[in-house]
Amino acid sequence: MIPEIPVTHWLFFYSRNGVKYFLESMGDGALRSLSERKIACMGYGTAEELRLRAGVESDFIGKGGPLEVANQFIEKLSSRESILFLTAADSKHSVEKILKDSYTTRNIPVYGNDIIEDITIKEVDHVIITSPKNGVSFNKYYNYPAPRNIIAIGKTTALKLHKLGYKNIIVSTTPDERGMVEALKIVS
Repeated sequence: MIPEIPVTHWLFFYSRNGVKYFLESMGDGALRSLSERKIACMGYGTAEELRLRAGVESDFIGKGGPLEVANQFIEKLSSRESILFLTAADSKHSVEKILKDSYTTRNIPVYGNDIIEDITIKEVDHVIITSPKNGVSFNKYYNYPAPRNIIAIGKTTALKLHKLGYKNIIVSTTPDERGMVEALKIVS
């Protein structure tokens, strides 16, 4: 269960999972919290999840990586507005870190990312890795030669894959389906 939501001007969702677990944990209080604040989402996929699950339209949808999204978001903010980031327990707080010196920011972890143990992954030519932790899991359980192409969602994921020794990494330009489709066009 999420603790009481502090009073802020904005709620910022980094991911679909953030939306899902926020709504599930808050129950009836989620819609009240959403109606009392402006809503920001990192990418179209996150905004779509919010619209489908709660019928709520986002006031801001960021496009691109954390720096681009932070700069776009700054254009929507007044100097006195505060932001609550709803995150994974092991979030990098990428947008929040960029904004925290100029704005009042807080964060609440609403879900955790655990590696599923003892999984079997079949041999593939192409793979999409959505987070650094997914990259670690893939590396641990993929027992074949490296795929021809690896699509990484975000620079942080790509960096982790490089550190794990993978080559032929294509970085999705945005953390959503559109970015994945563009990356897939490169490999096909």
